[in-house]
Amino acid sequence: MKKILAEITARAAVADALLLARIFAFAVSLPLILRFKLRTTASFAEPRRLRAPAGPEAVDLIVRYVEAVCANRFVRAECLIRGLTLYHFLREAGLSLSLVFGVGEVDGRMTGHCWLLNDGQPFLEPHDPTPHFTVVTALPFVPLHQVDGSPPTLRQRA
Repeated sequence: MKKILAEITARAAVADALLLARIFAFAVSLPLILRFKLRTTASFAEPRRLRAPAGPEAVDLIVRYVEAVCANRFVRAECLIRGLTLYHFLREAGLSLSLVFGVGEVDGRMTGHCWLLNDGQPFLEPHDPTPHFTVVTALPFVPLHQVDGSPPTLRQRA
């Protein structure tokens, strides 16, 4: 985080400083927002405005800033905070992403995980989590069969 702040200061990049501040504020507020219902959290995570797709440099900048903020001691470093923060700011930057939530057994214990999908493929994940986790839901809210390819159930068809 100190390195990023030094870069921003050296370039006198006000827009970058504002972006970093927005990312930090968003990530710090998430534990409070997560106490509400899933629909409320989803509404908070969905950006108010979408832009034309950002270039690779802008995407890399957002990812770097989110990773730095999530490594900060004031932010809970977990996939949920990282995933929701990346989802919000990358969607705002115009990327067509989904944030997928799943449960599975890892090292003999049931656990949850969330990950981004871009064009149906895990995005910014070191390893593909899909073999280890069963999809429960996704943002934006879509029928489950659209996320994992399973046939729709009677409830999903209605």
